[in-house]
Amino acid sequence: MKRLPALLLASMCLLLAIPFAAGAQQTASPSTHHGAPGRLQRARRIFHNVRLSATQRAQIRASIKQFRAAHPQGSAPDPGARKALHAQIMGILTPAQRAQVKANRARMRAQRRAWRSSHAINRVFPPDPAATPSPA
Repeated sequence: MKRLPALLLASMCLLLAIPFAAGAQQTASPSTHHGAPGRLQRARRIFHNVRLSATQRAQIRASIKQFRAAHPQGSAPDPGARKALHAQIMGILTPAQRAQVKANRARMRAQRRAWRSSHAINRVFPPDPAATPSPA
């Protein structure tokens, strides 16, 4: 008769511990994109409202695939190759699409500046005025 409460208590503890053990064993899934986690969202925001044809999409995907094959994840960053990829993608776009991308980037920069100016980090550590280019 004394074993029943002990057995009941042990089973209750086991049932309570199962969700914690299951959560502890989960691992993060491997990343399927290259670079910083925010890079994909940033690319989506830059190309927002830019209507690409199926041919343009295929050309851009092929360029990115070629870049990724030449620069696998974990390899040393190559700014020259990244600039070449950017130039290649911009070359695929029409002048109107390039103007839209440029406007999107300017909007994103303005949003980032507004966000930075509204947060306390700038009050504690103000940005260096010599580091920011003056608008001309």
